[in-house]
Amino acid sequence: MSSRDRRSSARVLAALALLALAPSGAAAPRAKGTGRPTAISVQALQERYGLEVSRLALVAGGGVVDLRLRVVDREKARALLADHRPPRLLVGPKREALEPPAHGLGIHALARTGAAYVLFANSGDRVKRGATVAIALGELRVERVPVE
Repeated sequence: MSSRDRRSSARVLAALALLALAPSGAAAPRAKGTGRPTAISVQALQERYGLEVSRLALVAGGGVVDLRLRVVDREKARALLADHRPPRLLVGPKREALEPPAHGLGIHALARTGAAYVLFANSGDRVKRGATVAIALGELRVERVPVE
C-alpha cells in the first residue's frame, strides 16, 4: 500500500471514529401534534409511566452528572422502553442538551435489566448541585429534577 493510500485510509478511519463518538443530534422530544415536549413531574413519571429517577447527582468533583433510572412498573413503562433514544439532560434557561456518550447505557439497559445509569460530562460546570434540570425521555420532558 502506498503512503498516499495509507493517508487516505487513515482519514476515512478518523472520520468514522468521530462520527461514532458524536452525539446523535436528535431533536428535543415533542408531543405529537403540539410541536412541544410533553412536560411532566418526577412524581407523574413514576405514577403514569412506571419509571423512577433514583439518582441525579454530581460526582467526580462535579465533573460528571450521574443519572440513575429504575423501572417500578414494567407494564406502565412499556411505551417508554420501546423508544430507544437515550435520555438527555436539559439544563439552563434555554434547556441546552447534555448528550450522553455514544457508548452510554440508556434505555436498552433499562428495558433489559430494570435499572440503568447514564454518566454525562459536566463540561463548563453547566449543572450545579442544588439546581433543577429536565430529563428528556423519548416524547417526555421530566421537569424540575433536583441535582444532589
